[in-house]
Amino acid sequence: MKNSTFSYPPITKRTVVFYHNDCPDGFAGAWAAWKKMGAKAQYVPLRHQVPLPRVRGKTLYFIDIAPDEKTAKRLLLARNEVIIIDHHVSREKIARSQPIHSFSLSNSGAVLAWQFFHASKTVPQLLRHIEDMDLWALQLPHTKEISLWFMVHNDFTFRTFTKLVRVIASSASRREAIAEGKTIRGYEQKLVRLLADKASAARFEGKRAAVVNGGALKVLSSAVGNELVSRGFPIAIVWSQEGNEMYVSLRSARSTGIDVSKLAVRHGGGGHKAAAGFSFPADKPKPWKTL
Repeated sequence: MKNSTFSYPPITKRTVVFYHNDCPDGFAGAWAAWKKMGAKAQYVPLRHQVPLPRVRGKTLYFIDIAPDEKTAKRLLLARNEVIIIDHHVSREKIARSQPIHSFSLSNSGAVLAWQFFHASKTVPQLLRHIEDMDLWALQLPHTKEISLWFMVHNDFTFRTFTKLVRVIASSASRREAIAEGKTIRGYEQKLVRLLADKASAARFEGKRAAVVNGGALKVLSSAVGNELVSRGFPIAIVWSQEGNEMYVSLRSARSTGIDVSKLAVRHGGGGHKAAAGFSFPADKPKPWKTL
């Protein structure tokens, strides 16, 4: 299923790092690789459901996003070395099938990548907060505030990310970041409630769900989904359209036992048991029914 609004750059280097596109965890993992390999590797953001470029005889790292079995087989037949660093349950089998891999459900892609490339070094504090947010563990103090501050200042370049790592590493500048994040959080919570209030009841894969159009506020998809689940819906669907593609974020309450990663895989996506996603062409019918 090809995304007509997105294409990959030409692959020009012997070593390629593919990472989860538009994802703080995936990009932080790519940064960890860059800190080790620098300009020796090419860094390419990867989207689900956009076919990989054809490559042969290269070393390919997949960070926070892994190919499906069919794609992995094609890559191996083309004499590529495939190294997977991932934490999504929907890709556990393919990750563990590779001779070189790092997989854990207890860590995020960013922390796994840091530990893979910098085994003897302490994980930077910013990566710990990115992990805490990505896993929705929220066990570290001020993770939400730091995540919102990061969202404002991050531009998905390694140079900027390096600066942000230094900010959070310093206790003084970290306090300033937390203060800024608290201000942002108040406004974010208001927007999340407003969007959640607009949700409609729906049926998805035979299950009761709440569905809402996240519109231009795609960055709030996770928060809106979690808000809807907290209101008692077994599944939350937050969708948005970018060009000719529809992006769907799924959330479920852990208490329901519903594994949304399995639902997402049916539609070409993947993720975690309680948080997953997929995309589909905008001219196709939505795979849920609004009630």
